Amino acid sequence: MTLSKRRGSWFRLEKRERSMFSLALRLNATFQGYQLLKAMVGVLKKLMAMSDKLYSRLLQGMQLAWAFSSKCSEWGNVHAKEWRNDIEYARYLGSHMCQGKYW
Repeated sequence: MTLSKRRGSWFRLEKRERSMFSLALRLNATFQGYQLLKAMVGVLKKLMAMSDKLYSRLLQGMQLAWAFSSKCSEWGNVHAKEWRNDIEYARYLGSHMCQGKYW
């Protein structure tokens, strides 16, 4: 939480997400309900994506890989569905496409 405040990503979260996370840290809550755990994981993923450039690029690359894969499989490429699970392909797309080299 402190690191995300330093980087400024804490303040890009919605107010209810910040308050829920702060309250859970203060109370030392144990997760008895699945919904609270799911909400906390969602906030942590959002913070991680905002603060870590490599992680966010990998996520963007995975989204592009899925989009390219589904379009190419519609066009008849039988091996296109394998692209979805290829981490190196997603890393390439995230590092090159998302930096604006091809857009």
